[in-house]
Amino acid sequence: MFALSLLIGVGFTIYSEWANTLRGSSTYGPLMPVLPWLGIGLSPFLQWIVLPSVALSTALRRCR
Repeated sequence: MFALSLLIGVGFTIYSEWANTLRGSSTYGPLMPVLPWLGIGLSPFLQWIVLPSVALSTALRRCR
């Protein structure tokens, strides 16, 4: 379940960031590191890896 939710979240983030920057509805500031092979910002990408991981591991610990 964890891997599936992480995969869906990261996939949607990549698509959303790519689509929004392609259409010009949002841009990155000059200090935002961009992943060159994806063309998306590092911060949104990491947020969909770090935050769900912390939230799910916290929830699992509380259930035990």
